[in-house]
Amino acid sequence: MRRELREMTKRDLELFLDTFVTLYKTSTAGGVNVYGENYRSLTDLCAMHLRAAGQRNVDHIHGGLGLVTQHVAMTMEFELSMQSVAPRLAVPYWDYTIDATQLQSKYPGEYFTSISKMLHESVLFSDEIFGRTDSSTSHVEEGRMAQMEIARDYDFEVKSSRGFLRAPWNINPSAKVTRFHSICGVDEISSDSKALLWPTCAVHLSTINAIDSWYDWSWNAGYAPHGPVHAWIGGAGGGNCDDEFSALVTDGYTNESKLVDFKINAFKRLKDGWRSEVIEVPKYCSEDAPVSECTWTCVEDVEENVYAQAILSESGIEQSETTSENYAKIAKTAFCTSHYWPGDMLEAASPAEASFWPIHPTMERLLVAKDIMQPFEDKKWLPSTGIICLSSSTSDCKGHHGGDLTFWKSTVKDTKTGAFKTVHLTNEEVRHAVTPATGAHSVPYIYAHFKWSHCDETGVEFPKVE
Repeated sequence: MRRELREMTKRDLELFLDTFVTLYKTSTAGGVNVYGENYRSLTDLCAMHLRAAGQRNVDHIHGGLGLVTQHVAMTMEFELSMQSVAPRLAVPYWDYTIDATQLQSKYPGEYFTSISKMLHESVLFSDEIFGRTDSSTSHVEEGRMAQMEIARDYDFEVKSSRGFLRAPWNINPSAKVTRFHSICGVDEISSDSKALLWPTCAVHLSTINAIDSWYDWSWNAGYAPHGPVHAWIGGAGGGNCDDEFSALVTDGYTNESKLVDFKINAFKRLKDGWRSEVIEVPKYCSEDAPVSECTWTCVEDVEENVYAQAILSESGIEQSETTSENYAKIAKTAFCTSHYWPGDMLEAASPAEASFWPIHPTMERLLVAKDIMQPFEDKKWLPSTGIICLSSSTSDCKGHHGGDLTFWKSTVKDTKTGAFKTVHLTNEEVRHAVTPATGAHSVPYIYAHFKWSHCDETGVEFPKVE
């Protein structure tokens, strides 16, 4: 039974966290010898996620219709590995609307400005659970999660310039798992920056009662109901982006109203810039190379590059709204002279974060709740007028089609024998396996309940499941 983190017994929560550390410390080969054939190390699970998410022409498991089902399968393979070590375990879910409600209660009128503060104060990010983030080092310094490191393998097919199992665009020089809880110095936002609002009860309720088609639901799932959790835990920083971006205002190249959105879009610009070949990163950097010698370079005349212009437009910077001199300065600052890196929760290395694993069952639970309370009127995977993923023209969006196999194995009941088996399912088969009303519900776990009683105090009432 999958329970909310804070509804677990102390014994089970500590067992989950200790088992996560076991997966971090024990290789797959060593773990198979001790725990059996279903064991997978955290490093191997991270490598699988990185291989799928860190390709240049397409992200096979994000930014498309396969996001939820791919991560449902990934969680099942992780859960089976944990159960090899501790059979009583089920992966918990983290209902982060509870945190939104607490934030609204503790800081009335400051919901938009206290998200970073909430994470620094949260019991979930204490030494006893996911570890407290040291604001000076951006690492966990105490507790069981202290000093965890990202694996390094210069021979792996997808890696950072320094050989870490991180996305190629991540120039982080530190091996340690990194969190910023802010984005280029932005640790508070206004109600205008809706893209990064911490998911509220109202946002999660809308995924149940306001979306009638699978296509719209699955496209929505990765953004407002889920994405900001990645963004605020990981964040971005470490280099000079705060000062460089702020100087665009103080030096008169843009106005103050543009600055926050320009900063909070830094990660997306970095990722999209690399995928669009607006920036390039070194193929190899030595372990001790300074950041100044192991960073990205930009295309010549970047302000004239059509991909750079499109990416800047998403940050609120339009070429037609400023002078050519100012636009060139902004473009060069965005892609050429500023250097920073995302925290690991905000990139393809995110499974290295213990807090990564409970956030995807949260979305699965919403999918199951919708299937029970208000099933999709239209379950077509891809309408004739829809797009299946955000990709380059050279990609066929592998991983996002309904008939594509998931990268991870699912554990499901065999309809002929009644025994459970582990097998690669298609995306549509995964959706069918976890939905109890319109599907088969053949997975070996259930969610403890479908109640959001904490939402009542915010005036948001979820349908009741009897």
